[in-house]
Amino acid sequence: MAHHEHRFIVSRFIFAALVLGGGYLGLCLWSADHLPATVFVAQAGFSVDAERSIAGLTGFTLDPRTVWGRLTGSLNGPMVTRTDDDALTARLTAAAPKVDVAATEGAVTFPEGRVAIDLPKSGYALDVPGTKLALRRAFPDQTMATAVVTEVTPVISEAAVQRAGAEAASRAVSGPVLLVSGTTRAQLAPSDFAPALSMVPDQAGGLSLAFDEPRLAGLVASKITVDSKPPTPAARTVTINTVPSRADFTTEDATKAGVKDLVVDFTSPFPPEDTTRTHNLVVSSRTINGTYVPPGGTFSLNGILGERTTAKGYADGTVIINGRLTRGTGGGISQVSTTIYNLAYFAGADILDFTPHAFFIPRYPEGREATVYWPSVDNRWKNNTPHGMLLQTWIADGKVHGRVWSTKTWDIKSVKGERRNVKPPRTIRDNSATCYPQQPQPGFDVTVTRQFYRPGSSTLVKSEPYTTHYIPEDRIICTDPNARP
Repeated sequence: MAHHEHRFIVSRFIFAALVLGGGYLGLCLWSADHLPATVFVAQAGFSVDAERSIAGLTGFTLDPRTVWGRLTGSLNGPMVTRTDDDALTARLTAAAPKVDVAATEGAVTFPEGRVAIDLPKSGYALDVPGTKLALRRAFPDQTMATAVVTEVTPVISEAAVQRAGAEAASRAVSGPVLLVSGTTRAQLAPSDFAPALSMVPDQAGGLSLAFDEPRLAGLVASKITVDSKPPTPAARTVTINTVPSRADFTTEDATKAGVKDLVVDFTSPFPPEDTTRTHNLVVSSRTINGTYVPPGGTFSLNGILGERTTAKGYADGTVIINGRLTRGTGGGISQVSTTIYNLAYFAGADILDFTPHAFFIPRYPEGREATVYWPSVDNRWKNNTPHGMLLQTWIADGKVHGRVWSTKTWDIKSVKGERRNVKPPRTIRDNSATCYPQQPQPGFDVTVTRQFYRPGSSTLVKSEPYTTHYIPEDRIICTDPNARP
């Protein structure tokens, strides 16, 4: 009876083991961040030890609970398993590539002359010892176990990538570069030289600026040329020897004149949808860029730009004549004039001649803006500081950018008073073929006071009030659907 019972129990247990084994063919399916891999029982070295599992479940006993269980066919006991550690290690090592995800390094690039930052992302790798333990604990009671993974961090941290983008990269493309060779001048926009820039890992765990020198040399050579005589027909080659020559205004001269610090940085946003107006801003800002005003020298915007003509590259843009918007060659450059005015204003220069717009334009600061019109309306100021002033102007990101490089003489504060004598606009319906619609703005008077302080001092040295009178900008409704200004 005992032998028969033993054989019967072994048969039942083997059958159960086969059923369980079939259920565990997929053991152990685990996932790490939704990346599944399957470890099969036999391949992973898992097996059931039937003899050891049924030990103690058969044989003579007077325990009524055991006797009753055997009579009713109910036998309970733990299933003993075996694991081939070498096979399990080999299987997990082979499965690791399906789970591992490499870390993504961050990057700073310069598409179209702008700074673009791609933040780094951590990856993860399968922890083979930890996962082995998880599988051992799961088999044979569970058909799924969670893999143990370790984080793989990028070489360059997120903070280091952001810092490189905000500092070195942003400075590199913050404005155009002016090339000067004798009497030849050329300007490189950030979009021109950006393809030669890159940010590469450095030994400090950050990103540093790198230059493609051959590419930069080719770019400079394409903008600055050296005049030479053409070869005679008999000549096969021409050798050109160039020697350094002293520029009219050198870096040494600039240093002696005090041109060393950024004194004023001003930007003026504009609506970019008017492409011809934007074109005029680019033409005028390029002409002004690099202008040097020595101590005691006078700046004249009309003197720098001259008459705005199509031959100089200007197109029709928006102008104001007799309180109405219309079109005119070079229209829109009052935005550049306003930028120049604010550079002089905050540099502490002596304002000689400026004219605000007839009516208030919301994108300009109240009472601190200046229009220009050839030849009668100019923007003039005198550099009455003991240091030279170098102007930098360019167009980028829907803004006119302006800077003054010099030595700070004054800390300037601007105080705007309340609007006075406010006058509402009218509504005018215009049926003319050249009607230009306008949005209403009230007319008013406003006083802006420029206050002068010595750098680092809170003692007011002097103040200069400037009062501006704006007429109302009437609402113009064009009733002719075919009207073209």
